Amino acid sequence: MLSIQEPDLPDRYKAICQINASAELVFKSLYDLRERVKWDSSIDKTKNNRVVASFDSSYTLSYYATTPQFGTSGREFVNLRQLMQLENNSGFLIVGHAVDLPEHIPGDKSLVRAHNYGNGELIQRGEGNTCQLTYFVQVDLKLPGGWLAKTVMRNVMGGSLSKMFGELKAYCESHPNSSSFSLISSGLD
Repeated sequence: MLSIQEPDLPDRYKAICQINASAELVFKSLYDLRERVKWDSSIDKTKNNRVVASFDSSYTLSYYATTPQFGTSGREFVNLRQLMQLENNSGFLIVGHAVDLPEHIPGDKSLVRAHNYGNGELIQRGEGNTCQLTYFVQVDLKLPGGWLAKTVMRNVMGGSLSKMFGELKAYCESHPNSSSFSLISSGLD
């Protein structure tokens, strides 16, 4: 008899939001860490959030840190990200997952290195100057406490995603170029 066991992976989360701004602006606001620190209050602006390496026009290695949340220490993430433009210029897809490179990107002792098993943002053009953002993540925040931590995580993750979407939506919709924004350089050739 063959027995296949899946690893004990964390829960998956998905959220969808309509944004009254161009797909290009939403893409840049999510992907470009220099833009993201302007609107995402969960990003720790005191840390060196950055693109560590670009392998070609579609693949980057990024590092970012988050502020302490819900009585826990801040987290840091090292993700390999791939950028794709959808067929017929209908939008963008950003997908990523964690990579472990402690010899090249040592951990910050004040933070906990979290792990994204899979994450991404699908930005689809809508009618007029709108787009739909579908966000999905499967993350292990390395919380202590076993099942209690997972229960707490399930309860707060929805609020965290809602807050992030609210901040992104407010930033993009108030951007002076929200309707005419275009990418000069997208990294998507």
